[in-house]
Amino acid sequence: MIEENVAEEVVPTGVVVEIERALGEARAGGEVSAEEILEIERLGTPADVLPIPSAGIPEPEGEVVVPDAHVETPALSNDIRSLISRMRVPEKIKLATLGNSIARGLLIRDPLKLVQLFVLRNPRLTSKEVEDFSRNPNLSEYVLRAIANSQTWMKLYPVKLHIVSNPKTPADLALKWLRYLTLADMKRLSKSKQVSNVVAMSAKKKVVESEMKR
Repeated sequence: MIEENVAEEVVPTGVVVEIERALGEARAGGEVSAEEILEIERLGTPADVLPIPSAGIPEPEGEVVVPDAHVETPALSNDIRSLISRMRVPEKIKLATLGNSIARGLLIRDPLKLVQLFVLRNPRLTSKEVEDFSRNPNLSEYVLRAIANSQTWMKLYPVKLHIVSNPKTPADLALKWLRYLTLADMKRLSKSKQVSNVVAMSAKKKVVESEMKR
């Protein structure tokens, strides 16, 4: 089975911006060592088109990076989770960029925002995965902002809806995309307790304005 890839932008601009921001914060906050920063920079800049080269970093053991496995089994997931737990940050970043769907699903929840963002650089990322990420309130604001600033991903209506509905989405971006939703969805959001107050109130206002024009 071939994954449906939505990356018309080789690396979405929003992802590039957020990676650069996260890298700066990781450097300033000491989240990664100076040696690891150098290794990450040798892996390639965020805007690179080509896959990240090895840069002297050994390939993870087994067939984690290459396979197109789509059926997640507990054993396989646990094996990859165990492998990731032993990885240094540059190795996680390489796996995030080249790994299969199981690796992506694990690394998008990595404690380090920089690793999460590199998952969005993966050329095998599918529209279904982006939809799942956009609805997940447990992901970092960096990830949601990168998705919301991608022209390609935001062409997908479910992603628009999830970005607006996700209480973790920055308010400016949620409101930016609210106007592109259907009236039915805005009505639902106006009554929802699961979205931020600013989104609910703005949705209610737009519903009233729409009904007054009829």
